[in-house]
Amino acid sequence: MFIVVWKYTVSREKRDAFQNAYGKNGIWSKLFSTSDKYQGALLHQSMEEANTYFIIDQWVSQADYDHFMLNHNDTYQKISKLLEHLYDKEEKTGAFELVK
Repeated sequence: MFIVVWKYTVSREKRDAFQNAYGKNGIWSKLFSTSDKYQGALLHQSMEEANTYFIIDQWVSQADYDHFMLNHNDTYQKISKLLEHLYDKEEKTGAFELVK
């Protein structure tokens, strides 16, 4: 399994909209779900800082993720631009592979 982890800072008034867009049935999951190699995303809200979220995107492998991103880059960029008003800060914290 391969994952990509993102960290977001979201203002109080935009939390609901952010959760809808980035949650299990949001626009990102709909885009990624067009690939059978996408295994879902987990959206977590910090218990200590309610304006902090982590998203863990799960893929079968890094090659599958890279292939998807290469073939869907235009759509990805459009959605990213469309949704950037929903957060104050976005940070890719890393990409990880499951240790067997």
